[in-house]
Amino acid sequence: MSLSRPLMESEIRAAQDESHSAAETARKLNVSYNTYKKYAKLYDIMERCKCTDATGLPKVHNPYRGKYPLEEILMGMHPGYSPSRLRKKLLASKIKIEECEVCGYNEPRITDGKVPLVLAFKDGDRSNHVLENLEMVCYNCYHNTYGNLFGITKDNF
Repeated sequence: MSLSRPLMESEIRAAQDESHSAAETARKLNVSYNTYKKYAKLYDIMERCKCTDATGLPKVHNPYRGKYPLEEILMGMHPGYSPSRLRKKLLASKIKIEECEVCGYNEPRITDGKVPLVLAFKDGDRSNHVLENLEMVCYNCYHNTYGNLFGITKDNF
């Protein structure tokens, strides 16, 4: 078990100036976050950190990386990929915008701030993830263009 090394105030200040968060400062100092926090409070310089509240910095997901990169999905290499996740990746990568491609509807909901859109497959094949086959449409346009979203008819009742 290794013991933590003592940190000098000037060393912490220099790392804080180069960092965007307390966690990043600890990484730059090559110590644990708790060790950094202990010495920063000891020297009364914890407030100097740019991100001291509990929110932290937002993590940005890169849709082009990971187990299923967006390019591979759009080339059809992953036909079983979830359409809801594909919709999120398309919006995150700015390939598709949060607007109905048929009528232009783009008003966000009050509850969560998202635009209620559905990822529609023009040829009806949900495993065909080619970009030309994908269309962002509102629920109304989906119903008018492709039929019932959930496949429920009066005969099923």
